[in-house]
Amino acid sequence: MYVRIAVVAIGLLALTSVAALAQGFPTGVWEQPGPEMASVASWYGSTGLIITPTALTLPAHKLQGGLHSMEFDVEPQRAWNVNVGVTRNLEVGGARITNVPARPPFSGYQDETIFNAKYKLDLGRWTGIGALTPVVAVGAWDFTDEINRALYVVVSKELELPGPRQARVAAHIGFGKNELEVGPLDGVFGGIELVPMPHALVQIEYDADDINACGRYFVADVLALDVGVVDSDFAWGVTLATPF
Repeated sequence: MYVRIAVVAIGLLALTSVAALAQGFPTGVWEQPGPEMASVASWYGSTGLIITPTALTLPAHKLQGGLHSMEFDVEPQRAWNVNVGVTRNLEVGGARITNVPARPPFSGYQDETIFNAKYKLDLGRWTGIGALTPVVAVGAWDFTDEINRALYVVVSKELELPGPRQARVAAHIGFGKNELEVGPLDGVFGGIELVPMPHALVQIEYDADDINACGRYFVADVLALDVGVVDSDFAWGVTLATPF
């Protein structure tokens, strides 16, 4: 039942965004861009979609994090994450994840702490093209290999579609390689994110293994309520950010 509710909610937000872009939102509601127009933390740490990272990074000294719960059929999983912008191009962070399947030959589940890092390549400045250049980043997910270390490169680009001038529509695509050669971030991954209305953000991704979706509603500049579907199971959580 919860999965159906999440799918319906995300679907309605996506349909609303398509209609808004086709008809054009009144520009007045976009005069003061809200937190939905900025990049947000993925559910396991790095700036991104749900599971997958994007090429975007946090501004220097900004902090994001949150708590998310994936109601998997076998064992529900919780993830507490934090991410910080060290410089304008570098971010680091990590997550504490419960009920992680143990690697063979062990069995059962255990709690693990992972660390992530991502560096954004300043291609716009290097090439002289500026804003027309896609954003490119390289990074590591779980670089200490507690669960399944993945190295990746990812490209992000804001799309110009009919609609309000400041409406955020972005596409992301990347390639990753992990230690176990199975699961998320092992192969081609990517997704889209769009703003269907003020204070709301829809994210849909393929993580190289599953299709996931999430709807985020910003009840305040520093707080978003998240509901989604991860690996076909209901998921929910909150995302927090510092106001500076």
